[in-house]
Amino acid sequence: MSITNKKDLSDSVKKVCKEFNLPSSIASKLIGTVTEHFNDPRRAKKEAVQHFTFNWQNDLIRPVLLASELEDFTDNHISFVVARILALAHLSRQWRDAKKVSRTHPYLQISLGPTLYSCPVHSDDAGKSFPVDSDYWEKKPLRENLMCGCSFRAITKSEAE
Repeated sequence: MSITNKKDLSDSVKKVCKEFNLPSSIASKLIGTVTEHFNDPRRAKKEAVQHFTFNWQNDLIRPVLLASELEDFTDNHISFVVARILALAHLSRQWRDAKKVSRTHPYLQISLGPTLYSCPVHSDDAGKSFPVDSDYWEKKPLRENLMCGCSFRAITKSEAE
């Protein structure tokens, strides 16, 4: 299986910075931080806080923090941003791997994320399997919704049945 690479991380940083309207100066610093510490999320989050020289919060993140029973502090907002970057980079790697093994493992089974709240997109489909090339994945992409912590695992045809 492949590993998360710098392109995965860079693409994820760009997506998250656009999503939360972060300045490009922070984006370039975040790329360096997450690339250097992608195997140590705690360290990445701790160092990312230093890139925000102002009291930064985002209205899109607030409901997710509250649903997770976290305080609405700047540090938690920034930690969420870093966690989202790492999760999206990991998801990119998972997709690459799933496509590589799709001949022997043509289905992907949905697992709900380890969160206190239900995913508004995939809750009804937990445990279900869909082909790797199904339009389901385009209609209901993983991690597009901020409250989605879902993932998938590649499975064989017999496992799917």
